[in-house]
Amino acid sequence: MKLAFSPADIGQAGGVTISSVIEMDGMGVQASLDISEPIDLAGAIEMDGFAINSVIEPIIPVGVGGAIEMDGIGISAILEPEGIPPAHTELTNVTLPYTQGVPADWAFLHQGPFSIYIVARTTSADPGLLQVILDTGARGASANTGITIAFDDRNAFNDQLFVIISRGTLGNPTVAITRQDGDLPSGSNQVVEIHYKFGDTNGPDFVARVNGIVVDAKNSTSTPAGTNPNAALHIGQDSDGNFPLNGAVEKVLIYTEKHEPSLRDQIQGQLSALYP
Repeated sequence: MKLAFSPADIGQAGGVTISSVIEMDGMGVQASLDISEPIDLAGAIEMDGFAINSVIEPIIPVGVGGAIEMDGIGISAILEPEGIPPAHTELTNVTLPYTQGVPADWAFLHQGPFSIYIVARTTSADPGLLQVILDTGARGASANTGITIAFDDRNAFNDQLFVIISRGTLGNPTVAITRQDGDLPSGSNQVVEIHYKFGDTNGPDFVARVNGIVVDAKNSTSTPAGTNPNAALHIGQDSDGNFPLNGAVEKVLIYTEKHEPSLRDQIQGQLSALYP
């Protein structure tokens, strides 16, 4: 027995809604429901019999409004939602150092809005160095324009997250993170998030999280620069080739909107599960 939807059924922008009951009853039934568009299972899926293999694989979030019932012997059922929406930029298993695009492509990373998720780690548990994770030419200096995200374990610091959004005015960055010892643990994978929107009326302009925990949240101290950053996107070192990351970047997700807390939790949870 085979249940299939043609592209005409599920390929439309609005997706497909199943509001009736799908029943499979018998012996040796193999059913596969492969979902590639938004879908709402508003009714019930019932499978009753022997040696039933059922796989439901949505690659985007789905809403199950009814019930999925499976009753019998030798049933194998898998529900695998990814739960991560498509990103402006998505990189996996990044070969370091990495560069992409031209400066104009990345102006939104200091002007906002944006949300960035990075799964990264240092090789050493106590590297004792400043190591750049992502940079668009700021290079950690407010006199430059762009953003820098780094791991700081120099003598005066201890496993600190360093973030600066610079507007090209010495001593007057748009945002500089308030750092605390231990907010970015070294030696193992960490999910680093930076969320920014200038003049956000729904909360602080800037939020930084590590593994779902807020390590800093504040409003902008000055207006973002309306110009391009000093450099294109650099991952694993700054735009001058300095302060290399001695470690790995497993995943980078960059969005051109600032995510709400519920979506942040959803994406962070998925990344933490995928990259423990």
